[in-house]
Amino acid sequence: MALTGQFSSTTHVAKYGKMSKKRRGNMKVVLKAIIGSISIHVIYVVVMMLVGYIKTKNYKPDIENAWDKVETLQNEVEFVSVTPPHLYVLSFLGVSVICGIVILSYEKLMN
Repeated sequence: MALTGQFSSTTHVAKYGKMSKKRRGNMKVVLKAIIGSISIHVIYVVVMMLVGYIKTKNYKPDIENAWDKVETLQNEVEFVSVTPPHLYVLSFLGVSVICGIVILSYEKLMN
């Protein structure tokens, strides 16, 4: 006895259960863009840490000449503001979008 108005299980799975090829391709691009953004941010942080380390390691203070120019030495402390965390999120999203555009453009050029 067949019920009218119901889909067979194979039709339902074909329509709704599995992702289409286009959607899977879009998800791959999004995943690649996120991985690209994470990679770029990690490389940036590591390079900044290396630059700071190298500058600190190679710094040679000139104490004798510093005493000759006492009037030019700072007598105030400057506190630098810290970047708010939401800017890091916006940076991550922005780089992800740029990576996605580059990946899509590259794939269209190659096809």
